[in-house]
Amino acid sequence: MQLEDLFLILLILVALFAGAYLYIKRLFKDSEGIVETNENVTLSILERSVDESNSATIRQSLKDLNLTEKQLKQREALQKELSASLRSASYGDNKAKIFVKRQIIRIITDLRAKYHVTEATINSVIPFDSPQLLTAQDKFEILAYYYINVLEYQKIDDFGKLRNYKYGIDGVRQLIIQNGLADKVYQRDDEGNILYRKDRHGEFVLDDEGRKIPLRENYYEIDKHSVDVVYAKVMGKVTLSYVDKLEIVAQRIFENRYGLGAVDIFVNSTIDEYQGGTNGIPYDKFDIKQHGDRPVEYAKDSIWIIVSGKKIRVSALSFGSEEELVRVCQNIYKYEPSHVLSKNGGYVTETMKDGSRVVVGRPPFSLNYFFIARKPDSAESVAPDALLIDRGKEIAIIGTKWAVRGMFNGAVSGEQGTGKTTWLKSMIRFFHPDYSIRTQELIRELNLSQLYPERNVVSFVETESVSAQQGLDFQKKTSGDINIVGEVATAVAASWVIQTAKVASRSTWFTHHAKTWHDLIVALRNNVMEVGSYNDDKSVDQLVAECVNVDIHFENDSGHRYIERITYIYPEYGRPYPVEDITKEADIQRASLINQDEYRKRMTDRVNFNGVNVIEYDKDKKRYKYLGMPDDFIAHIRHSITEDERFDFEQDLLLLQELEDKFEAEDLAGVS
Repeated sequence: MQLEDLFLILLILVALFAGAYLYIKRLFKDSEGIVETNENVTLSILERSVDESNSATIRQSLKDLNLTEKQLKQREALQKELSASLRSASYGDNKAKIFVKRQIIRIITDLRAKYHVTEATINSVIPFDSPQLLTAQDKFEILAYYYINVLEYQKIDDFGKLRNYKYGIDGVRQLIIQNGLADKVYQRDDEGNILYRKDRHGEFVLDDEGRKIPLRENYYEIDKHSVDVVYAKVMGKVTLSYVDKLEIVAQRIFENRYGLGAVDIFVNSTIDEYQGGTNGIPYDKFDIKQHGDRPVEYAKDSIWIIVSGKKIRVSALSFGSEEELVRVCQNIYKYEPSHVLSKNGGYVTETMKDGSRVVVGRPPFSLNYFFIARKPDSAESVAPDALLIDRGKEIAIIGTKWAVRGMFNGAVSGEQGTGKTTWLKSMIRFFHPDYSIRTQELIRELNLSQLYPERNVVSFVETESVSAQQGLDFQKKTSGDINIVGEVATAVAASWVIQTAKVASRSTWFTHHAKTWHDLIVALRNNVMEVGSYNDDKSVDQLVAECVNVDIHFENDSGHRYIERITYIYPEYGRPYPVEDITKEADIQRASLINQDEYRKRMTDRVNFNGVNVIEYDKDKKRYKYLGMPDDFIAHIRHSITEDERFDFEQDLLLLQELEDKFEAEDLAGVS
């Protein structure tokens, strides 16, 4: 055999062996669907894999595939839904979020993929089996998942049977409340007890280096240590399934790539509000490492939430980088934006898909990129009985009820975070169901159509092409009985109140930041004079007092929200002078001087309006007190309500006095 023939035979044999090897390998791949890899499966690898897979799915040209018509339509629908869901998942669109997370789980569990997660490898993604290696964010999100999807509580159903229920969207709030995470936190020991010391300079705690940190009043924090304590207590005897772990991993990938980062866990929850970037300074913007005896704090680590009226700093969580905070700020408002957040337009105020009101700011208008997202209320969450907790709350609720039904014009006043807007929403249930309600706002916040879908409600907001005044003029043509103006914080908005209170509606209500009923009238008077052609503040005082008859004032004492007072405001007309007819006086000159002195007083320090509290909150006794309704207050209500309602009103007047007598007797007996 010649050498050339031998070489040719060897080549043929090599080719046959290579072909057989490739065939067998492909056969095994097709039958088992597994691609072996020696690399560890990590979170960052999975994130890249998910990104690549989603991009490939969206970009894939389906015409190049040999698909049936049915298969083609299915793949086109998948491409369309995936593309839309990836865009809208960060706007508060829960349906899109669920779809994307299902897609993530499909990708990371695909055994044909180079990187895939199995029961054997999932602990290399997040170390579920090694609590000492878990970060504070890992622990908090595992706890949140457990409270949302696993933990059950018992409740009697509509048929009287005791059944098990999961907390669902209320899980995060329950996690925080049940485990004391909404309590004041300064420094804790290993058991979770707060540590502090006293010396002649006051109370303080010691940081890790033994330096004194003064206690800060009304300061709440979910810190890393408190999360450690709660995790050890709650998850110590809990075993998560592979499916549970997959869901937690998918949530982390979603929030890092498509969601709202570290605050994504709060988006579909029943907390009141979540914020990012609202304290600290931009990372690397200033060359500052120490602020006094404390390290500088950065906006990228700034996360706050409000739960049941308590503003809580969540230092256990962080955006991780300035870039991540910017990404969240650039995405959170883009559901239906009126304009883009830019250097020239330094802020936006928009509404998310879930109805949350979101405010976003950026430099140079603000020092940091930041956002504040306030959650919408549910009908249950704004029920009057759920909003007030103190003894005698029935008194405050009845007082509010007849201020509303009596067709007064009024304000719900108080500082930010006291619950003004929530109470205003709650009051809507007291209006007659046949009345048409019209709202005028600068941004959508009341969302009355969601809370009261059976009511005749039309809402208006200012746009680039339709001013609030134009909207108000149009609103007068929409057959409205009740007008809600939302927050009155500008002179123009104050003029809306006066316009609608005098004409175009039977009753007008709004919110305001005034601290007292007197400040409320004076502020509105100044606003009206600013935009109108008035030069006599006394006459405007009377005008405003005619238009604003009731002030329901709220306070917030470290998360304890309560109605401080319900005040009846009224104008004063034609007060007699000390000497009514000086011609009948023996000493006409002296009588004239007395009246002149009275005139000077009225022109300088006396106002042409007054107020009287109908209901007050007694801070010492921690209860509401009924002080009585003035005769003209009662007369106005009787005139405004129907014949059928008058019996209910008379019964409630008796009930108010009975309740006051009952609570007064309890106070005397030392009952709380």
